[in-house]
Amino acid sequence: MAAAEAVGGDRNTILPFAIAAELFHTYTLIHDDLPALDNDDLGEESLQTIKFLEKQLPF
Repeated sequence: MAAAEAVGGDRNTILPFAIAAELFHTYTLIHDDLPALDNDDLGEESLQTIKFLEKQLPF
């Protein structure tokens, strides 16, 4: 909104677009977090963890 006002835009004209952009942004943040809730990788070590442990353990 500040960018629109900086170039002479009307706040009331840009407001619906700003709200739409904010709602879409919030949706994408929530949607991005949903796959993390399924616990698919529970019990499996990541490759990075395995390589780290191989370097740290003496056997």
